[in-house]
Amino acid sequence: DDDRRGIGKTVNYGVGYGAGPGKLAQVLSLEGYATTRDVAKGYLEGVRGFYPRFYRWAEGRKIQAKESGGVNTMAGRRRHLRGQFAELASWKQRMYGERQAVNSDIQGSAADIIRRGMVQVSIRVPELKPLAQIHDEGIWEYLNTPTPETLDLVKWCMTEGTGFKMRVPLVFEPFVCDTWAEKGEGIESALELLEEEARIG
Repeated sequence: DDDRRGIGKTVNYGVGYGAGPGKLAQVLSLEGYATTRDVAKGYLEGVRGFYPRFYRWAEGRKIQAKESGGVNTMAGRRRHLRGQFAELASWKQRMYGERQAVNSDIQGSAADIIRRGMVQVSIRVPELKPLAQIHDEGIWEYLNTPTPETLDLVKWCMTEGTGFKMRVPLVFEPFVCDTWAEKGEGIESALELLEEEARIG
């Protein structure tokens, strides 16, 4: 149902941002899903059991960041983190660096993908004018309502047209709306809170 989907999306974002049980409970409660720390801890343990390879990958990224001083996104952009591991006695600084090592790879690579997709849309669908990119959403303006064929081309540009070869297929669902409010309820407040937490450590 919608509640389970909303909780699941927020938990997944929380995992990507390195949120602990307390922070996850706070974010879920702000989203309207009253959650205790113990319940949030259970969600995180469930995700860890369901996606063990993700956690092994994340640990590998942390080790790489400590050894090489940073991580690279899929397109090769570098996030320098050497300073975060200079004071190994500072656990708060070290944990911030570890969160950034994982998050920079995930979010940075997502930005690489959507940027390439939007460039392809500009080239192949010039009648759509890029307006903004917000997290994993691209927004275009139009004079004439896009046809289903146009939306199919936008979908291709944002998935296969990016040039990245991935084992898990990308999903992009284009739709037409007249106002930002019509796009449906998202999880912006939760995402903003997690981003702030990741930024300030």
